[in-house]
Amino acid sequence: MFNYICNHIKYATNKGNLRSAITIFPQRTDSKHDFRIWNAQLIRYAGYKQPDGSILGDPANVELTEICIQQGWKAPHGRFDILPLLLQANGNDPELFEIPPELVLEVPIRHPKFEWFKELGLKWYGLPAVSNMLLEIGGLEFSACPFSGWYMGTEIGVRDYCDNSRYNILEQVAKKMNLDMRKTSSLWKDQALVEINIAVLYSFQSDKVTIVDHHSATESFIKHMENEYRCRGGCPADWVWIVPPMSGSITPVFHQEMLNYRLTPSFEYQPDPWNTHVWKGVNGTPTKKRAIAVKFSAKLMGQAMAKRVKATILYATETGKSQVYAKTLCEIFKHAFDAKVMSMDEYDIVHLEHETMVLVVTSTFGNGDPPENGEGWGCSWAVVAQHGETPMSFPALQPQPHHLSLCRFSVFGLGSRAYPHFSRPVQMLLRRALRCNGRSGPLTPGPSAPLPQRTVCCTAQPRCMRPCPRTS
Repeated sequence: MFNYICNHIKYATNKGNLRSAITIFPQRTDSKHDFRIWNAQLIRYAGYKQPDGSILGDPANVELTEICIQQGWKAPHGRFDILPLLLQANGNDPELFEIPPELVLEVPIRHPKFEWFKELGLKWYGLPAVSNMLLEIGGLEFSACPFSGWYMGTEIGVRDYCDNSRYNILEQVAKKMNLDMRKTSSLWKDQALVEINIAVLYSFQSDKVTIVDHHSATESFIKHMENEYRCRGGCPADWVWIVPPMSGSITPVFHQEMLNYRLTPSFEYQPDPWNTHVWKGVNGTPTKKRAIAVKFSAKLMGQAMAKRVKATILYATETGKSQVYAKTLCEIFKHAFDAKVMSMDEYDIVHLEHETMVLVVTSTFGNGDPPENGEGWGCSWAVVAQHGETPMSFPALQPQPHHLSLCRFSVFGLGSRAYPHFSRPVQMLLRRALRCNGRSGPLTPGPSAPLPQRTVCCTAQPRCMRPCPRTS
């Protein structure tokens, strides 16, 4: 298998003048003697999970990288390390094969205008070869049939480099370009995205490696679709996959209605082999051992979390912005607290007196009003704050002074001075909280412009390092 795959890579790469190719291994018989290539693509970069939770390399390949290391691969632990191949023949345990470096064509990424772009150290392999799909022809299933073509620029420039779940270099490039990242309305993401894609196309074309831009590719597909309709009366297509991930509406496919129906022969997705393979040798980890390890880890995590201070983060939102901020805050607090996020309309106020720490993230809506999912919660609290008693539905809150004195409380308001009453929901909420726990404190308004996400992180982090004040 490895020799045939090496021949495939060499033939298809063709010194940069890429050729379409497919290699087909023996068909499935009883599903216990499958030929499988465990890699999603023949050539891909490794991803290493770091102790702090970050990923070095390609996050899409962390799981496969760990399996390769378990199988004996000596990982270089770099940002762009070519993964070895894990090949399974006749249903046996997979074997590890490192691809000879001379077979892998890589393109260093640089920009025609920005000299600093090459300092980012980016590169990408020239040959995209899908290797984990199943080919069904005439009732026969070929579980190992790698096929390859060439890249469309946005596959690298948008999906591989800019997806949050991949290399995610958008902010890094925007900073280098000195773009205004304080607000999304500056379209800094769009500007950086275009320049990254220009760099990818320029680099491949300069090195004479086959690549196509998304405008040419979509025009070619429309011609193909017209031919299919003329010859066969239809053409199955998945709109989500056909429309490019940038400049969608200025390509012809965006406005084309498509019907996604199934015809054979066809390529089909398969389950990841490491989730279904029954190990025969000593290198694999049996399912029972994995289950025991998971159970033990869960027990240790439960014990560790039980010792942490609980923090409840509540949000009220109309557009979803406050929810995003609340989730970001939760991720930060999880490093030191047992934190959870809830919408205000899902939270029962009777639990408030049992809380240790409550953080509220809310926004302003309409004429300085609270969001809809925060109105009921605020009204219930108003009864407690104003009358010293609770409705019948809240029997746990007795008319005792200072019944929230043990709860540390903080409010963060997303607002704009464009509203007639700037951050009025925040002020009302904070006043009621202060009356309930018998304390008074200052209210510091934030800036009228929308705060970028990184500002919230910086504001929240010092709170984790010292005792949280009861009011802020």
